[in-house]
Amino acid sequence: MKKSVFFSAMVLLFLCSCSSKQSEPTNNNQQITQTQPQKQEEYDVSCKSQGEVGSLTYIVTSVKDKDNPTIPKTYYGGAVVEIGNQACQYKTNIKTIVIPDNITVIGSYAFTGCRYMTSITLPKTLKKLGEGAFNSCSSLKTIVFEGTKSQWEAIVKPLDGYPWHTSSGLQKVQCSDGDIAYDGGVHFGN
Repeated sequence: MKKSVFFSAMVLLFLCSCSSKQSEPTNNNQQITQTQPQKQEEYDVSCKSQGEVGSLTYIVTSVKDKDNPTIPKTYYGGAVVEIGNQACQYKTNIKTIVIPDNITVIGSYAFTGCRYMTSITLPKTLKKLGEGAFNSCSSLKTIVFEGTKSQWEAIVKPLDGYPWHTSSGLQKVQCSDGDIAYDGGVHFGN
């Protein structure tokens, strides 16, 4: 009798400890949606690359529809390096957002349809803007880019197909060494 009570107590203790653990990143090649800590309820994150815990990189896959949402710099000790495709698409409550300085890619249609977004700050670490990234952002007149005009021009942007800012209200990209003029979907050069 004592053995069965002891065994039952051990099974119950094991089950309770397993159900209270949060999902930790793994180091396989699959894209895994992570269970996020309670305090970070403004976004969802997925694993981007293989590696040991702490050296993995991550993609923001979704952001809460609110003004000035938080984009994390790190997640479980790994760097968040990308805002994924459609992560903020049609989030009409986003008015301002600052992208952290470790983000290198903004995916396709990431901010499409954020028609009330008036302000976005992009880091000088940005290397690629996806197709349609800022399409239909009609209230977005200025993008603040923390780098120089030559760094902005070096960012990979789609030229064919669906440009990164069609049907937007974009008038200029404000760089650290001057502005680059735009007219909605047209670039006027340096």
